[in-house]
Amino acid sequence: MFPIITSKKQKEFEKYCIRNNITSDESKCNVPCICGYYGRACRQTNDEANRMICLDCSLRIFVSTVETIIEICDEKEKIGISHLYDSDILDIQSKLKKECVIDVECSYIENVLNYLIESDS
Repeated sequence: MFPIITSKKQKEFEKYCIRNNITSDESKCNVPCICGYYGRACRQTNDEANRMICLDCSLRIFVSTVETIIEICDEKEKIGISHLYDSDILDIQSKLKKECVIDVECSYIENVLNYLIESDS
């Protein structure tokens, strides 16, 4: 339910925020104030970062979304499918809601997916 935040994952989140022009205003990132700058508290607590304040943390949502996208992509690659379809985005959305208790719009998932594709090339 709560991903372990590593330095690498945090840096990717920071790059994602820069790309989407939301880094200048920390409140737009929705990282709880208790965490300090971009969620360093959850990095220090690792899998112990399971407090109520973490539920709406955008760092948690971003990392969970990335991990779910990668998981679905890996499953698709195993059966010879090289890209995601609209139905796969809905599957990602459903999996996030069911397993991570995260309710995000399909447009957010597509935005994160596009970021991953661009940063990979």
